[in-house]
Amino acid sequence: MPSHGEFDYEEFRRNIFRLSHRLKVEYAKLDQTVSEMKIYLRELYDKCESAFKFGQPLRAKMYADESVKVEGLMKQLLHVQLIIERVLIRLETLKEVGRILSLLPPITEALRYAGTSISDVIPETSKRIDRILSDIEPLLSLTMGEVDRSEVERILNEARAAVEERVKLVLPEPPKEVYKLLEEDVKQG
Repeated sequence: MPSHGEFDYEEFRRNIFRLSHRLKVEYAKLDQTVSEMKIYLRELYDKCESAFKFGQPLRAKMYADESVKVEGLMKQLLHVQLIIERVLIRLETLKEVGRILSLLPPITEALRYAGTSISDVIPETSKRIDRILSDIEPLLSLTMGEVDRSEVERILNEARAAVEERVKLVLPEPPKEVYKLLEEDVKQG
């Protein structure tokens, strides 16, 4: 048993394991939400295409506009999901190596960013991320260092760079009618 003031690496690893597990649960919930949104988006595309074929341009435009909003929300959720993914990779490093405590403050900042950016879309997820952050706080005192802003930016940039690729894999291809309607909006706007 460590004496007062001595760092207990096993306890630290157990805490990191618990945090990783909770973040994996949040990741899975976001994945489920994205899957449901993908189905909804496909339905919007189908309705848009059908309205277009049946000579209902206003209805088709309504579905096209809604699909753009859903795509934007999906991109936002995918970005948060990718931040969590990058944080999980770094937590895995912490769990294995343990002594690289300098990774913890940037992880915390990245999670804080993810929680804030999703708070308007899925407040429950944001609250759960906040609870995870409050559980990280005691571990932060062990680092006694400044937040490495470059590492925070690296985490966020990795997620940002990966989001477009993930979007291509996740989002269904909209029908050409949706493109036509949206192009008309750009020309008129």
